[in-house]
Amino acid sequence: MSNLGRSRGMFALAVLTLTVALAAPAFAQVNAIKDAWLVMKIHSEFVDEDVLYGSLLGQTALVLSLVVFRVRSLAQRLRAFPIWQQSFVLLVVYGIAQLLALWLNALAGSRPPTLVFLTPSLVSALLWPWIYLLLRGLRLRFGVN
Repeated sequence: MSNLGRSRGMFALAVLTLTVALAAPAFAQVNAIKDAWLVMKIHSEFVDEDVLYGSLLGQTALVLSLVVFRVRSLAQRLRAFPIWQQSFVLLVVYGIAQLLALWLNALAGSRPPTLVFLTPSLVSALLWPWIYLLLRGLRLRFGVN
């Protein structure tokens, strides 16, 4: 009787192993589809913004990719800077991003706006100290490194 129970257990284990082995590629495909959907969703948000403002498709994604690249490449140095210096660096990075967007708009034939176009960069730099203090408080409160 114990041999019969052991053989049933081995059979169940073999069936379970075979099921997992056959289903593993399907799980990988589901993850690939989920990742592709996420990328398409993020891209569609930027395309919606581009369509809303009448700019070139992908312009917002290009500009934001530039900002993320620059900030990520400067992240360790930024942490060592005092807050006022961090604000200045962010002013420069966002200013370059805004000028790139202005340049792309000019290439597309849009009438270039005045220097008011750089206002978001200035506002971002002025708000950074308060955002930094808020995020630092949350980090300390929840013990995040």
